[in-house]
Amino acid sequence: MSIIGLQPTQALAEAGKKVLSHHFRNFLKCESDVRASENIEVLHDMRVATRQMRAAIRIFGQGFPPGALKFLKGGLKKTARALGSVRDLDVFIEKFTVYQRQCSPDEQTELAPLLEYCQLQRDRARAKLLVYLDSKTYKRFKAGAVLF
Repeated sequence: MSIIGLQPTQALAEAGKKVLSHHFRNFLKCESDVRASENIEVLHDMRVATRQMRAAIRIFGQGFPPGALKFLKGGLKKTARALGSVRDLDVFIEKFTVYQRQCSPDEQTELAPLLEYCQLQRDRARAKLLVYLDSKTYKRFKAGAVLF
């Protein structure tokens, strides 16, 4: 935790703000790459950052006034859902492709339509993700999260 700069004497909320800020910066670093490319690892990193922030809220949330993190929790949930829709398909496609390569040529041909369908679903999920990232809802979430 030395990267974050936590001190044993810090109040719970102060430590929580530092942890949330750290993960939020990591989250923001991924955003432009997620928008610009099909790199599945960057999308994974952005999703991990949402999970880390949600975990930090569970750990440090008691140090904040009641309701202070409600907006942040809601924004993280929506964002994680949008990222997860794409990421889950990325993982399935990756594993399915490995499986398909191990099959006979006839079986590969039979499995091809399923892979094409999954890719189409992934493209649709990515399009929805990009719409979400351009939405007013997401922009408000980022603006509110900057306070941490």
